[in-house]
Amino acid sequence: MSVTLEPHGDVLRVRLSHWRSRVVGYEVSAYIYRDTLIDTGFPAVADELAAVAFEHGVAGALVTHHHEDHSGGVAALAAHRLPVGMSPVTRQLLRGLHVPLYRKIVWGSIGRGPDLVAPYVPSGLTLLAAPGHSVDHHVVWDAERSTMFGGDLWLGVKVRVAHPGEDPRLHARTLRAIAALRPDRFFDGHRGLVPNATGALIAKAVWIESMIAAVDDRINFGWADRRIANELLGREPFTRWVSNGEYSKQMFVKAVRNSRTAGGGR
Repeated sequence: MSVTLEPHGDVLRVRLSHWRSRVVGYEVSAYIYRDTLIDTGFPAVADELAAVAFEHGVAGALVTHHHEDHSGGVAALAAHRLPVGMSPVTRQLLRGLHVPLYRKIVWGSIGRGPDLVAPYVPSGLTLLAAPGHSVDHHVVWDAERSTMFGGDLWLGVKVRVAHPGEDPRLHARTLRAIAALRPDRFFDGHRGLVPNATGALIAKAVWIESMIAAVDDRINFGWADRRIANELLGREPFTRWVSNGEYSKQMFVKAVRNSRTAGGGR
């Protein structure tokens, strides 16, 4: 297991990985800011992150969304009676969370917790709804210091894969809405501090919108999802095979198609 502390002034980035996550090239970050832990990492490093939180005098935690690499430490924090704030939808999703086997292998098995923790509402920090990546996705916003913790809102401009539950059209609208807040600092749940945050958020929105338009055109001509993905997004990554297609470029195309029938498309 690896826990690396990376200070950014009044923000402490806690970079988390495990040998299994490193094999597939993944790590995730939690943050300590204004006595609050933002996101709780993944189950395999939950105890280590809890120890870091207590060492730094954390008063409570906030969870941006239910995915296990962000909520995986909730049970460990609950065991130490640390309060945890999350949206009602996130809490509900965690009660019945099913994690596919390939994600359990990478991140570990998530424990119970959302019904065992006390709620947490920190001063100066607000959970803002930012759906698209998931239905319950939120960002953490400090309006006074113009500082934002974006969870999985950004991840990079040209993210060509998706998983079930993503809505690219809604994601693009959310990116523009969050960019309108013009945060001076934006910390991504995987990439750390993002330079020129407003420009980066808009650039991602523009890219998603361009991909949606291109996918829509091909859907209108009757193309199948696999053909569209191959032409527009290129060769599938290994995650497509280990996830049985759940995390793939073709899933991005499917998400665009699904969002048409959900009322977001043309």
